[in-house]
Amino acid sequence: LYTGMDQSEGLIALAKEKAPEASFVVGEMSVLPFADASFDAIFCIAALNHIPGQPMQLDCLKEMHRVLKPGGHLLMTNWNLHSDSAQKNITKHGWKILTDIPDSVGIDVMVPWKNPQAEVLGERYYHGFTDAELSQLLTDANFTIIDQYYSSKGQHVSFAEGGNLVTIAIRN
Repeated sequence: LYTGMDQSEGLIALAKEKAPEASFVVGEMSVLPFADASFDAIFCIAALNHIPGQPMQLDCLKEMHRVLKPGGHLLMTNWNLHSDSAQKNITKHGWKILTDIPDSVGIDVMVPWKNPQAEVLGERYYHGFTDAELSQLLTDANFTIIDQYYSSKGQHVSFAEGGNLVTIAIRN
């Protein structure tokens, strides 16, 4: 059984229409609405990079640890804001680099949120983890990392080429 979660009621309603056989709930990563040891696996796709500051990031990882069964797997992707292409986008598109996020180690930016007509509707926060920073957070949340690598189009690539930082970890 698949259970999906997002903080957006609109996205959850859309997901329910597209996959009525699955279960979907509205919730926040820092306070997951599930019982302890509920899941064999968690897929956290491009989500943790929206959480500002290490204390809040650690709270989210501890919640994922709590709801995973012992030996359960966490598969996570996060944008690699340190890649050559991301650095070009920061410069080319004038993404705001933030310097006032408490307890932040990597890069923090605000990225314009646009609709298909390229109208700016608002901004999105992104944190660019380094592999060492994310490894430490996972260790602090009592996970063991099985694999961590940078990827582009499904291939393992260098730090400079990777669009995403992929992490596979197990709950201790």
